[in-house]
Amino acid sequence: NLFLIMKKLILAAAMIIAAMMPAAADLPFRLHRYDAFKATPTGNSSIVFMGNSITNMHEWREAFGNDPRIVNRGNSGAVSQELIDNIETVIAGQPAKMFLLVGTNDLGSTDLGVPQAVATNIRTIIERVRSGSPSTELYVQSILPSTAGARNAERIGLTNRLISQECEEAGVTFIDLSKLLADIPTDHSMSYDRLHLTAKAYTAWCNAIAPYVGVECTYPDTASATYSNAGFDNSFGMRVTQWSAAEVTPSDILFIGDEMIHGGEWHELLGNPDIKNRGTGWGYGGIPLTKWIEAVPAILSDNPERKAQPAKIYLYAGVNAAYDGTDFPIFANHYQGLINALRKAAPATEINILSLIPRLDREENASRTLPINDRLKALAESNDNVNYIDIYSCLADPTDHLSADTTCIRDNYLYGRGYNRVARVLAPEVGGHAMSADEYEENVKMIEEREALAGMSDKTIGYEPDATARPGMFDLSGRAIAPASKPVPGFYIVDGEVTRIR
Repeated sequence: NLFLIMKKLILAAAMIIAAMMPAAADLPFRLHRYDAFKATPTGNSSIVFMGNSITNMHEWREAFGNDPRIVNRGNSGAVSQELIDNIETVIAGQPAKMFLLVGTNDLGSTDLGVPQAVATNIRTIIERVRSGSPSTELYVQSILPSTAGARNAERIGLTNRLISQECEEAGVTFIDLSKLLADIPTDHSMSYDRLHLTAKAYTAWCNAIAPYVGVECTYPDTASATYSNAGFDNSFGMRVTQWSAAEVTPSDILFIGDEMIHGGEWHELLGNPDIKNRGTGWGYGGIPLTKWIEAVPAILSDNPERKAQPAKIYLYAGVNAAYDGTDFPIFANHYQGLINALRKAAPATEINILSLIPRLDREENASRTLPINDRLKALAESNDNVNYIDIYSCLADPTDHLSADTTCIRDNYLYGRGYNRVARVLAPEVGGHAMSADEYEENVKMIEEREALAGMSDKTIGYEPDATARPGMFDLSGRAIAPASKPVPGFYIVDGEVTRIR
């Protein structure tokens, strides 16, 4: 009867909303990171890793010999539709290769027909890459084994089979990692939460895909390496295992700190391949200063044969303590403890303290942010070989120093324009090069135009599968299609309209 039907519909809607809540919880992080990609355009030599937190949490470039061509476009909580919506920031630069891994968050969201939807979305991504960046070699990786949340082997297996079929039909390489990483749900040395990965799991993964990347994996042998988690049995602990195994050289510049550090691809923002990211992970703020002290040995001391004193350290930490009511003297004492820990592990390394960036609450900046920045500056002045760098001012409202510039900061997260401004302050410090303000704005405009063009495709009617090209037909990158050729499935411009060939 009608009552039972309505009851079922309400129950189904409630299940969907409840299942989507974990993904929605980190939406501010995802939005700021997608926007940050506009400040780091890819190029035709780029090797891009695109996906969700499993991609986001790994330093792929360091796994492959610190190769500057390798860039990370992972985003915590990402689902397949979001990658479709944001793919222009990647393919606009016509990258050489792209490694895609997405779908586990779709499967973790609902039990209502997701496998086919994931496969369909991946097929759309394939078509968008084919149309918008025809020269890009695309590699689609299987969804990794997991039993976290609503995920299970049956649904993951079905989804991977459907994705494999889509790849086969499209002539795209499908990389099946299921057997290689089958122990993720049961082996604590590979995953602490049956979803995200430790350095041991990433090492196996990188060795397996090295032939496709075209670069040897340079992680140490898992049998001999130390994988310290600094006592963190969570996603941050898994990230720390990477730092424990990673190499640090005398020319390296380490960016260490809270979410703002992790959210930016600093070696790209600053045009310097010596920069390495040691940021916490997703979510506003980061970890307590006392916990940062515990993490220092993993960054600078573990596996001593792979660790040298870096040239410089840039430090952005203490965000949580800055706004949780911690007394200023206690904050300063804990921050000094972190400086001491860094100095003990790397006595000759120059340390640069970055000021905290503005918060959206004007009164909070007056009562907390600026007073804490004064104390950070005083700490720098009282320690040898420690400098203070003001990045607050470039992000403040130009008419009101106590307020944040909301074109740069939203939800207290730094967005693309803000990352570009900070990069322009830091570029002379690190011997790098940042995009000018005009270059950044031009890149944003170009991406928005491409996104608008691609978004029109759903309103058009596709050609028949055996359609041939004709004069005046172009792909989305503006390249003419040779008349009478048979275009691959994808999006094209025909008579000024976006058309999809299926």
